[in-house]
Amino acid sequence: MIAPATPWARARLAALAALCACLSLSSCTDPVPVHVTAVDGHTIRVTMSERRFSVYEVDARVGQTVAFEFKNQSGVGHEAFIGTEDEQRRHAANRAAHADAARTVEVGSDDLGHLSYTFAAPGDYVVGCHVAAHYQDGMKFVVHVT
Repeated sequence: MIAPATPWARARLAALAALCACLSLSSCTDPVPVHVTAVDGHTIRVTMSERRFSVYEVDARVGQTVAFEFKNQSGVGHEAFIGTEDEQRRHAANRAAHADAARTVEVGSDDLGHLSYTFAAPGDYVVGCHVAAHYQDGMKFVVHVT
């Protein structure tokens, strides 16, 4: 015969169930995007998930060369294209015609890609993925150059 559960046992069981639910959900969600300040000689590591970058904002200086390493952890290919909002629009309209190797990297599923770019002028630049509708879904981040 099974003894009835005490209030303490029910509370422990509820806490354990909540912890298991939390852990299972956290493994399915993307990490919270971060803000990064570019440092000379260091690489900014960016994870690519289904439709999101792990970085939402980068601060850089005029004339600074920023090295990015993109790790694609999704089941589909992605790209990272660096440009102004206007350049992003032109790139989205015709990716093949605007595939500038100095500003674009294609990253296959479960692969790594590297891209270094020197920001010559102040302003806001965008790093975006234009595969399918990823950019429209928010797969982009801003680089503030001062």
